[in-house]
Amino acid sequence: MSTAPVLAPSERSLDPDQRVILQGVDWWQFETFLAIRGDRAGVRVTYLEGQLEITSPSRTHEMLKKLIARLLEIYAVEKGFVFEGYGSFTMRNPAELRGLEPDECYAVGPAKDSPDLATPMLKSREVS
Repeated sequence: MSTAPVLAPSERSLDPDQRVILQGVDWWQFETFLAIRGDRAGVRVTYLEGQLEITSPSRTHEMLKKLIARLLEIYAVEKGFVFEGYGSFTMRNPAELRGLEPDECYAVGPAKDSPDLATPMLKSREVS
């Protein structure tokens, strides 16, 4: 029986996500940034009410993301759920000034226009 590798906390701290957070960004600027960036892989963007976060996920982040996705998908298969994976794409909600590029997203049940579950970027922020 094989086991998944376990990362010690010290290893993860040596491999942090690269993150830039900009304040006071309006929706038009967010949309412009997305248009300029295009469909390039690697950099993920989150927008919430004027705060734009640009993240380049680390190797550890990508490994953990894949592990969580596999667990969710295996669980769905074992339980017999219809669980459609969308991967990562840009979701926008201009009415609520929100935009998200999740690590993975899924629709539970028949295919839909938008997912039911979106796993956000794994973050470690101080709470003030």
